[in-house]
Amino acid sequence: MFRKKQTKLQDLLAFLILFLFIAIILTGIISYKLFSNIMVIQIAKSRVDLLGRLSVNMSTIKESMSTISSLYYYNDPINGLLREDSIIKNDIKKAIDGFNNLNLQYATALNKKGVNIDYVVAMNNGFSYTTNKHDSPIFIDLYKKKLWYRDILKNKEGMTWVSTYDNVITKKVDYVFSLARNIKDNNNNIVGLFLVNIPEEVISGVYESLINENSIYVIDLSGRIVSHHDKRMLGFNFYNMERFNTMFDDYGFNMIEKSGEKYLFSKYYNEDFNWIIIEEIPLKSILTPLINVRKIFFIILAGILLLAILFSLIIVRRTIKPLNTLCNRLEQVGRGKNKITFDINGWNEINRISEECNSMIYRINNLINSIRKTERKKRKAELDFLQMQINPHFIYNTLFSIKCLVSMSKNKQAEKMMGSFIMFLKRVLTSSSEMITIEKEIEILKEYVYLQKYRFGDKFDIHYLCDSNLMNCKIPRLLLQPLVENAILHGIAPKNIKGTIVIEIKKKGDDISINIIDDGVGMNVDEYSERTIKSDISTSIGIDNVLDRIRFNFGEEYSLKLESDFGKGTKVKLLLPIKL
Repeated sequence: MFRKKQTKLQDLLAFLILFLFIAIILTGIISYKLFSNIMVIQIAKSRVDLLGRLSVNMSTIKESMSTISSLYYYNDPINGLLREDSIIKNDIKKAIDGFNNLNLQYATALNKKGVNIDYVVAMNNGFSYTTNKHDSPIFIDLYKKKLWYRDILKNKEGMTWVSTYDNVITKKVDYVFSLARNIKDNNNNIVGLFLVNIPEEVISGVYESLINENSIYVIDLSGRIVSHHDKRMLGFNFYNMERFNTMFDDYGFNMIEKSGEKYLFSKYYNEDFNWIIIEEIPLKSILTPLINVRKIFFIILAGILLLAILFSLIIVRRTIKPLNTLCNRLEQVGRGKNKITFDINGWNEINRISEECNSMIYRINNLINSIRKTERKKRKAELDFLQMQINPHFIYNTLFSIKCLVSMSKNKQAEKMMGSFIMFLKRVLTSSSEMITIEKEIEILKEYVYLQKYRFGDKFDIHYLCDSNLMNCKIPRLLLQPLVENAILHGIAPKNIKGTIVIEIKKKGDDISINIIDDGVGMNVDEYSERTIKSDISTSIGIDNVLDRIRFNFGEEYSLKLESDFGKGTKVKLLLPIKL
């Protein structure tokens, strides 16, 4: 029986460690998912705010270009000389001097803006002027070849924003943005083109310092890239805009998979330019701190698992194995082997039980040897008493219950039950006298009942109706325990419902009347001897031996009587003398 069950607690302990390990891993994974989502959302919102600030800076650049454009457009020579369309007939030098004077006049304002801006004047009659030094003449026909020139012609009255294009007045690749106006004569006919140019580097310089593992795109509404830190990307289409716009929610960000890797995309719309500012960041770069925390978590988890394994080995060595050994040896004692030593090492409680068991075996052997030297009847009564003092099967059941509580991690209940069991053993074993007070007998009985309640659960209640004036009277030691045991095992246990046991102690004349009453299944009174002998594997002394001990100690005039109705209950009546 023990060999089949002795590994169950170990298996349960291993299962518990595995369960806790899996629970911690699942908790870590779920926490990582939740925290990563929260972290990504918070970072995404902050990136959208950052793009908003970049948009404000870009709008400031446009305001500077608009201001400069108006300064030149509404002053001579554009407002006077060029509008007369007489640049051929008049002195060309006069127009150039007029632009040079304006440059000197507004130089201070342009320097305060801190923006590298130049302008271009290209007339239909061939006149041209620019602040940007160049080696080749400027002809308006170079601009008329551009697709955006049509947009300028359509917008006759206002300013037209021209996105990134290759500057036609330089030989090298030089991307610029422009603010364009039509120059019209006095008859409202378009006679030329006025452009305020700014290098694309001025726009990309707004966000250049923010580039790390991320990328920032500035695109127009058609999806064409108008600004990027990698100039090779300029002019290419970023994405299908219809599909791209459906990928974003109201917050302006989303997780998008690109080339098998997830990216956080954030966007912000600039109304001044009609541009969309987009940032893409690899998700792994955002989650790098959290990934590092996850690595540390798994390292700590591995350490905890190692400590749990070491701790479980200690528990197995100090608790489970000693309990199994103790139960096996107690079972051997129950089979009649008295030459058993309890040299078991474990926790202090187990060591104490081992010591008490050794003391029990030692005293049993000594008492048996002493009994053999007395008369036969007395030897039989005392032997029965000693055998009853510790019922190995009862001890086994108690220890097995403690073992089960430990296996279910109910350590407080196990400790309480262990303490009660030790107290029971002490009260049973520490006195060499057979006669004890009724008060101490009741205390022993209560410890025994408490332990039986762990075995049978809420199967029965017990009530004590005792005359306090009789508590110091002495009776044979453990006289009531076997009667209560019979009431529990054979009266209450077979019932399908909860039962009740009443211990009644009162004075009857010059004697003591003790009644053990239960509402169990009852029996035929003629069969009580057989019932007490077959007491569930135990060697309990039974009702006959209780009667023998009463007559042996007090004489034939004192007795035990049994009253029982089958199906209603049993009443055991004891009559004892008052002994102080």
